[in-house]
Amino acid sequence: MPQSITYRVGLRMALFCVIFGTNCSSNTSQSSATQRSIGLANFTDGVEASLVYGAFRNVTSEPIVARAANPEISLTVRSGPLPERERAFAVENISPQAVLKISDVITLNSENEDGCPFGKSTLLSCEPARAAIGQTCDEISECPDGTQCKLGICEATEAFVDCTLPAFSHDRNNPTTLLFTYDVLPCRSLRFTIEENIKNDTVRVAIVGSIENKETFSALSDLVSQQNLDFFVFLGNMTSDFSPEGLDELSKILNALPIPAVVVAGDNEAVIDSGSPFLRRFGPHEHVFAHKKVKFFTFYSATGSLGEVGIQRIDNLFAQARRGADDVPFIVFTHTPPLDIDPTRDAGFRNPIEGARVHAILNRYNVNMLFAGNSSEGRQEKLGDLEVVLTGTAERNSSSTRNIVILDADQEGNLSYERVSF
Repeated sequence: MPQSITYRVGLRMALFCVIFGTNCSSNTSQSSATQRSIGLANFTDGVEASLVYGAFRNVTSEPIVARAANPEISLTVRSGPLPERERAFAVENISPQAVLKISDVITLNSENEDGCPFGKSTLLSCEPARAAIGQTCDEISECPDGTQCKLGICEATEAFVDCTLPAFSHDRNNPTTLLFTYDVLPCRSLRFTIEENIKNDTVRVAIVGSIENKETFSALSDLVSQQNLDFFVFLGNMTSDFSPEGLDELSKILNALPIPAVVVAGDNEAVIDSGSPFLRRFGPHEHVFAHKKVKFFTFYSATGSLGEVGIQRIDNLFAQARRGADDVPFIVFTHTPPLDIDPTRDAGFRNPIEGARVHAILNRYNVNMLFAGNSSEGRQEKLGDLEVVLTGTAERNSSSTRNIVILDADQEGNLSYERVSF
């Protein structure tokens, strides 16, 4: 049966702002509230779902379809006191090697959710609970919640059932789509995450400039196995048809790639309704994610300006990303460089003072490299301690030569990049 859905921008939106440390002002060119609302869904049967970071695309039938904005997901399913029911999910843009996990479970009481019967709200972390299963009970007077002992003195608590993984698989026709069915239990908040089922700690990312010919995407698919890539990053202007129909076609093309794709909006994609159609298909403009031993950050710059609120927003997000990770390599992606490394080109931010302020933020948080796509020619230059890399267009006029930048981070976090023709 079709289910109606509303997107909440009230109390729960305010809570979301507090949790993730973002500025919720509606005065931005593409408001923070809009960027969050695409990843929040509230169903009529009391079930809510939130995806950080991403967007829900189909919620009126099953499976519920969402697209992750980057290869890492945090999907929370929160339910009220109604009886349990089965719900199917399809999360796009996930690594084909990803394994689904339930990270933690919160039991809700009446203070959290009207009608929930639990005496107190408790948090169960599933990973340590799973690790404790099978431990011996010698000299243990009381087993921790969610554990079970070999000698049978202690038994698993009922709460541990909540950590039991649902069945999941990858779509045969689209290996970057993760499918799973979950029996939604009453009065729970469960957080689903993923981990890659591979032991390689190195990171290899293909960074792609503007594209005009659809054939380039096929060539990129062939490049994945040759270069052993983890994911793509597209830095904007990926289609000449930026209508809703054109963006739908672009979405299908990207979903057909054999690995995930992080998509940054260019000035083409931002033409209609300040980029709102883009957001609904590809997720928020600004997001932070960790992949193996590297942190990545994307921010919106298609119009060559952030405004005062936008500058404050990315400052807050950078601070959040750096908290507790000072020694982790930090890579940033955007479309327009704050300061153009070629002064004669004048293709940086419209206001040089604003560009300098953004550049100062990048340096303050020790960003290692900034990759920008608003350039026809590939260039790179150090601006202070920051390495700025302009990818250039992926295609060279009418020739068959195509170019991308491949970023490498080894197990020690050492960074390098090279330009590759294909």
